[in-house]
Amino acid sequence: IEDGVYEIKAGRFEDHIRVRMISAKGVVEFVAALPNKSKASYIGLTGEHCHIFDISVKKTGDIVKAGDIARIADEISYIDRMEADLPNVQIDRNRSAATEGIAIVRNVTIDFHTLTLPSASFVWNCPYVVLFYAEDGRVNGKGYREYALLKLNGEAENAKAKATNSFSMKKQEDFGGWDEWKARNKEGMECSVFFERKGNKIRTVTHNLGIVIENTTTIKDGPTEVYTALTGDQVALTDIRIR
Repeated sequence: IEDGVYEIKAGRFEDHIRVRMISAKGVVEFVAALPNKSKASYIGLTGEHCHIFDISVKKTGDIVKAGDIARIADEISYIDRMEADLPNVQIDRNRSAATEGIAIVRNVTIDFHTLTLPSASFVWNCPYVVLFYAEDGRVNGKGYREYALLKLNGEAENAKAKATNSFSMKKQEDFGGWDEWKARNKEGMECSVFFERKGNKIRTVTHNLGIVIENTTTIKDGPTEVYTALTGDQVALTDIRIR
């Protein structure tokens, strides 16, 4: 590299970021531990008594994997507590993780504890329920087909090509407003979701903090197996019980 020319390479894996600065005088590298895995990180250029010009930016296409960046701080976990029928799961970004799939044969109820992460600030930072099919019974598994995604704050995303959904959300008298909703989720609370299956129709019902959700999914492509899983956005799900 010529004098006065600098190359900066930066990469991130979860809550650690590495920056390498290369010039004719040598290489400087540092690693920083971020406060969480959820929020975006950025890099900028500044300096003192200098003129910075001819700036070009490109993505290398390299994928940073576990172990590529040396850890300088312990990972922060919010799921180090009671485990029940399924392993606990921490979802640091939108749908970045999910529980194992649970087969819906007839009637199923899932009870669990939810805690939104300190970085959460929106009402949709909460647990989600997904209905799907996959050969291995896992979200995004082989042959994956998604039928419905229900967010416990009362939103829904439906795959119209594979299923039809009749969705309703109601606020009851005990709904204290969205500020209270977010505060109670951040404190941690118990949730329950009920599923009732009849043939190719699955009815899903949940009632949390005055938000009542009811959805009927009619599956068009007709697989025998249908699964549900818990996921979400910036939330820790623990003590997951199936009955």
